[in-house]
Amino acid sequence: GGEPEAEAKPSARTQAAATDAEGAAGARVAGYMHAAASGEPLRVRLLRGELLRLAADAGRAVHGVAQGRLLHMLARLARAQRILHVGSFIGCATLWMASALDHRGSIDAYEGNKRAA
Repeated sequence: GGEPEAEAKPSARTQAAATDAEGAAGARVAGYMHAAASGEPLRVRLLRGELLRLAADAGRAVHGVAQGRLLHMLARLARAQRILHVGSFIGCATLWMASALDHRGSIDAYEGNKRAA
């Protein structure tokens, strides 16, 4: 036998086209999420500075708007009436999911870290 063939590397043009396609797909997904989910809940918007300060003090991150929209959309798609959120930290994700519930819905959130809760 001969030497194994070297794997062909994609050209710069092919790589750029793939990157553009991924970017376009990401933009379409973001656009869909924006249309399907609500905007940032008023309580999250009003508390954003305090939530960020608490998270920084604890050395943890707060869910961003994209993650919050996803949680909101999933709760709406599931037509959730009851949500159990374990490990809710400071409640940012809890507020996003709660905003997806109708007036009959309920959410129970538990956080083991007393400083964060």
